[in-house]
Amino acid sequence: MKDDLVSVIMPVYNGEEHVAAAVESVLNQTYQNFELIVVDDGSEDGTARKLEPYKTQITLLQKENGGTPAGTRNHGLPKAQGDLIAFLDHDDLWRKDKLETCVDVARAHPEARFIFSDFSRCVTGTGEFYALSNSQIFPFIYEAVRDRMYKGHKAFVVPGDKMFEVILKGYPLYPSTMVMRRDLFDTLGSWNANPAIRGNEDFDISVRSTQVTDFIYIDERLVTIQRHEGNISDDIVGQLEGDLRAIDLLLAEQPLSPEAQRLMTHYKGKRLCGLGHTYLRNGAKTLARRKYLDAMRIGSWRAHALLRYGASFIR
Repeated sequence: MKDDLVSVIMPVYNGEEHVAAAVESVLNQTYQNFELIVVDDGSEDGTARKLEPYKTQITLLQKENGGTPAGTRNHGLPKAQGDLIAFLDHDDLWRKDKLETCVDVARAHPEARFIFSDFSRCVTGTGEFYALSNSQIFPFIYEAVRDRMYKGHKAFVVPGDKMFEVILKGYPLYPSTMVMRRDLFDTLGSWNANPAIRGNEDFDISVRSTQVTDFIYIDERLVTIQRHEGNISDDIVGQLEGDLRAIDLLLAEQPLSPEAQRLMTHYKGKRLCGLGHTYLRNGAKTLARRKYLDAMRIGSWRAHALLRYGASFIR
């Protein structure tokens, strides 16, 4: 591996509208010691044409469509030569100093193998920004990083066990914000490409990482997540349902401590009740009651779910 080289892996599927801007946001970085690996997951639109002008500046891998961003990212991992591996979805954008900031942080804290940052959202085409950053929407990240700032950057080391609960509470880590040390994948294996958690593989890999490393949170908006009709992450109900499937897989397959299992089961109950409320508000009473019944099987949520279940019959 090459010291300080960052391997950037960009999965793309039918990304002709966005991929050029994403590539440009990497090529224009203030930190230039990187390789950009673009993995085309069998695109059927003009993606290849949009990438043609960059063919001498990127490594382009093409594969048959596999249907999951996780599988597409995994396809690029064997080609990555850097000690640090960053990810950027083809419809997101990086601030010019994203890599420089992350490399500086990685040098300062070699013990932490997972780096992520705050981000902003905007509406594609209009550039209209949402009023709040991700960490303003989910401020409990600050509970975990209080008194952990180090001089030079607004960056914080977050112990794995604290990050575990932050993620379970609902703080989302998006792939485009992530930079990981290569040896983390030696420990974890690859992204989980199980179709059951398509769109929730970021939740899965984040939770698994908390079991083996500390994290670094950079309290700067280094990424812009663009929202449009094709976003997998735009469907809030679908995201929560996917989180539940991911939690079930993690509980079944990961060697978690009894305390970690307890916390994960507790937050599973919270998501079930939240989904029940959402379905009920949308008039889907049968689906709501199913979620409340599932939540009743979790001791810490039994009373709450029972009350909600009963109330669903009189609304």
